[in-house]
Amino acid sequence: MRRLFLSLAVMFGFAALGARATVPGDQNAAALVAVDPRIELMTVVQLLAGYQPLTTVNSRYRADALTHFEPVRDHRAVRLFREMNEEQFRFDAVPKVVLTFGPPPALPPIAPVDPSVLRRAGGSRRVEEFAAALRDFARVSRLESFLSGHQDLYARVVSALGPEVAAAIEPLRRYTGISLDNCVLLAAPLIHDGGFQATIGEAGRARVYALIGPFGERDGEPVFSESGSVAGLAQHEFSHSFVNPLVEKFSRDVNRSARLYDAIKADMQKQAYGDWPTAVHEHIVRAITLRLAYARSRADGDRALRNEEARGFRYVKALAARLEEYEAAREKYPTFETFFPRLLEVFRAHSRSGDAVRGSRGPDQSPLRLRMTSTAAARRAGVTTASRLTASSTAAVMMKIPGSRAVTPNRKLSMKRPNTAAPARPAARPAPPTSTPCRITRRNT
Repeated sequence: MRRLFLSLAVMFGFAALGARATVPGDQNAAALVAVDPRIELMTVVQLLAGYQPLTTVNSRYRADALTHFEPVRDHRAVRLFREMNEEQFRFDAVPKVVLTFGPPPALPPIAPVDPSVLRRAGGSRRVEEFAAALRDFARVSRLESFLSGHQDLYARVVSALGPEVAAAIEPLRRYTGISLDNCVLLAAPLIHDGGFQATIGEAGRARVYALIGPFGERDGEPVFSESGSVAGLAQHEFSHSFVNPLVEKFSRDVNRSARLYDAIKADMQKQAYGDWPTAVHEHIVRAITLRLAYARSRADGDRALRNEEARGFRYVKALAARLEEYEAAREKYPTFETFFPRLLEVFRAHSRSGDAVRGSRGPDQSPLRLRMTSTAAARRAGVTTASRLTASSTAAVMMKIPGSRAVTPNRKLSMKRPNTAAPARPAARPAPPTSTPCRITRRNT
């Protein structure tokens, strides 16, 4: 068993399966793509626990997992995860704990757990208890046999995603002036269609993980990308690797505009962005990917902007406009960090203008979207998409790829903006010009 897991560790991300995929013509542009045995262990336990925000894609891999691990469905690790999930241990907190350990079955601690994540997990004693249960689960369930039996699938996934991810990361690297060499994309066949980001380790030596799941299946195999659709997700998740630390570094300036959160609170909380700093993370990351979308084409940029505004990111247009200043003055601002204080001025300007006192849109105005180009395109490509989704189980974790059209599984969701115009008055008393507070039109704040 020790020999097998050593080979799996080399294969899966500790010496990285498929390792580096380079962009043609640029041997320095590389992005690491892997399948990680820790995440496979985590998602198998979640699957047995009935955890809803997992994939709904009925691939052979999912069926194989249910069959192989059926005898340990009532294992202590499964029951303990259910208990912890009923409290606060869910969504990104789970991989952010699991990735602080080494490969199974030993799962040796290799990095500290972030204090905020530790609180969501129930404290250090609870994390240690969960890790011990996972170790035992890996042994008694013959996890190594399951992983070994799917090595060919993992290799195909990495081979397919590697060039796409590398091609997506290179524009982000040029745009920000940040190397992104510490970034790894983990493809997980059982994770939901969307993404998580996890930064593990101490500042300066941390590894940044972007976790993605399949959006469909082809001939029984999970499909993670179609016609480059993974690019936007990779850019989004890897942008968190430098945006989040900058928000923390400039936390005093960020908190000065915290009153703006009131206007978007309903939309943000539906997507699990429960406080102002987290909303700032998302706004700035989405402004970056919006500008990258416009760099591809006007149509891609306009589509991405409509999507972000429909989901309640009301300050993203002004942030993207401010980034045009950054793009035009790269000699003055060689890296994204040097420009960051100018971005934060956008929030302060809105706060001073009284934007925070205006109400946000109603709770049903942020449609749930899946990461796909279109239903018709998927069918032509022979891809079967996830078909069983509910807003209650997935709205907080799904993320739409900037610049792509969306597929809704069971119903057509309108992207139509709510009518914010004042009602017409009688002709004898013409109405004065009205404003649309949900739309940000100023380019320079």
